Amino acid sequence: MKKYTVYGIPNCDSVRKTLKFLKNQKVDFEFVNYKNHPADLDLVKSFTEQVGWQPILNKRGTTWRKLSDDEKLELNSSESVEKFLSENNSAIKRPIVVSDLEIVAVGFDQEKFDAYHW
Repeated sequence: MKKYTVYGIPNCDSVRKTLKFLKNQKVDFEFVNYKNHPADLDLVKSFTEQVGWQPILNKRGTTWRKLSDDEKLELNSSESVEKFLSENNSAIKRPIVVSDLEIVAVGFDQEKFDAYHW
């Protein structure tokens, strides 16, 4: 049986949906709360190396929206985004679901979750 790790914050709707889904499916998982265990640069790099930085950067959240246009323009490479995300975990798309160090999902998508072989 695979073990999964879910990264996020508990008050996020997408994270809550994911945790509820996994519990209902009786999936063995660990929840890592960024508030208690911030994602460091190495973890962020492991995410971006697998799926690129674009899916990992949450452009819908307040952290992104509070940036000036100039600051947003500066976030245009893996290195700049990885550094920004490691310093601003709230700008990481949530949740990120990992199994055996491999990303299974970024964000909550009911259809994809239903189709995945947990």
